[in-house]
Amino acid sequence: MARKKRNLGGEAAEPPMSSMIDVVFLLLIYFVYTQKEIIPEAHLAVNLPGPPPKTQTPPKEPPPVIDVRVLSNEYQFMNVPIRLSSLRERLEQFGMKDSDYTVMIKTDVYATNQRLVNVLDACKKAGLNSLNIVTLY
Repeated sequence: MARKKRNLGGEAAEPPMSSMIDVVFLLLIYFVYTQKEIIPEAHLAVNLPGPPPKTQTPPKEPPPVIDVRVLSNEYQFMNVPIRLSSLRERLEQFGMKDSDYTVMIKTDVYATNQRLVNVLDACKKAGLNSLNIVTLY
């Protein structure tokens, strides 16, 4: 004969909520009390300026920008039409004076890549390393 399980008709026993709330508050108080205050300024890398130098030299004025245009049928140096050989000579003159000149190369959309490469090679040979290339539409 099989035994029947008794059903007491009540719900399953639940843990007391008041004691759980007490434990949660105790943990909250513990973590708030033991937390160290974070100082945001401590994480900043601050490099303070040193004392001013005894003799101040006036700031060096940047050299002017060299304007070179590469068009589909010609080269232009400072808005004046020029041949490639003359352009190379002019760039070498500027390169001998100062290698910090900035060369602004403005390329026409219809110019071939070879024409642009010729100007870049001339700048490299002249020792001019600061180059900017812009496409003209």
